[in-house]
Amino acid sequence: MKQHEVSHNNFGDEDVFEWGTILTKGRELTIAVKQGSIIHKLTEEIAQLLNNRILKRPNYSGNQEKWFGEGMPCNILKPGTPGWQKGKVKLQVEVKMIVEFVPDEPEIEKPESPLDEFRQK
Repeated sequence: MKQHEVSHNNFGDEDVFEWGTILTKGRELTIAVKQGSIIHKLTEEIAQLLNNRILKRPNYSGNQEKWFGEGMPCNILKPGTPGWQKGKVKLQVEVKMIVEFVPDEPEIEKPESPLDEFRQK
């Protein structure tokens, strides 16, 4: 099964975040987000449901790799075609998760104008 992707903006794997007294590398943050993702749990639930309702295999917990990876082998019969066609059913769940570091905006000091001296008089 394809790894669920988590992209990150404005930081790299080796950048270090400070959370009070805790330091964390960017790579660790990205891995934690991936592991906490509900996508894995969702694909397990969908595979279980399909195993139960479509394949008529209650309590069978396998086939997640087939449904969401290589594809579940099957045949299809479409109206108006001469017969059964062999193939696979593949499921994809697409969720885009972005972890972004947004720096605080530094206060920008207004540059002094040569005319400021005259304006103050």
